[in-house]
Amino acid sequence: MVGTNIVQVQNVDGSGDSNNNTKTPFLKVDKKEIYFEENWSIGIGGGLWSTGLCLSKYFIEHSDLLRHNLKQLASPSSSSSSSSSSSSGIRAIELGSGNGLLGCCLAASVGTLLKELYITDLSDHLNLMKKTVLANSHILTLQDDRGEGDIERKEDRDSVLVHDNNNNNNNNNNNNNNNNNNNNNNNNNNNNNNNNNNNNSSTSTTKCICHVVEHAFGSPSNVALGKFDFIFGSDVAYRDYLHEPLIASLLQLSHENTISIIGVTMIDTKPKFFTSLWEAGFRYDRLPDHLMSHEFRGTTFGLFVIQRRSR
Repeated sequence: MVGTNIVQVQNVDGSGDSNNNTKTPFLKVDKKEIYFEENWSIGIGGGLWSTGLCLSKYFIEHSDLLRHNLKQLASPSSSSSSSSSSSSGIRAIELGSGNGLLGCCLAASVGTLLKELYITDLSDHLNLMKKTVLANSHILTLQDDRGEGDIERKEDRDSVLVHDNNNNNNNNNNNNNNNNNNNNNNNNNNNNNNNNNNNNSSTSTTKCICHVVEHAFGSPSNVALGKFDFIFGSDVAYRDYLHEPLIASLLQLSHENTISIIGVTMIDTKPKFFTSLWEAGFRYDRLPDHLMSHEFRGTTFGLFVIQRRSR
């Protein structure tokens, strides 16, 4: 059953004490730290389920393979007229995110190959998803889809005990610049601060733009989504009534070259889901167990790659 597959998540300080201001990443991708804190009060999507952790670790442990496969979508020579990709990167969307962790893991794993990411779920989960993205603002830039520019809310970052290193650097640089204005003899400090500012500017321009928006499977979204090169999600087909609308979203959001990957628990996701996928024009392949993190091998967890069938 779904309820048996809950992951126990510590607070981001790693101790269970939310008053401790020592920050500890929940996961790491190379040198990139990923911060996360669940919130079960908003519903089942606010927690971390084992299938979500399984897919997150697949992204992290096979980041080279993932980049290689997705890079084919970003290559102009392989892009069809229906593709949304360009030489500058790909567009990706997470369906039924709940908490935003999986999207952050993808962004950290593929780096600058990902130019635009949409993290979606129902409206009652949007605040937690935004909070997770803001806690990882060293990886993603959260775009305000109300047309008010980028979102940088310090209170959301602080609520998960995370402080944006770029913002700290900028504050330090501003303080240094003020001191230099008062002391004209500190020319070397000025040069160093200018270099830091340039480095921060370069970093900010390479971060993926992230949109957190409402999307119910099979329904039009309030924000125009378009087509995506990569679609992903975990525990999105665990009830039979989700199958038809989920497949409708896959049809709505994919082009002929789109790659989708979903994580499922085979106990909950019945075979008729895969039959419906095939009938809708998709093919699917289960990734071999050895590509999953060791704790998920030989279990009921499965990662499936889904693509449109050639007609």
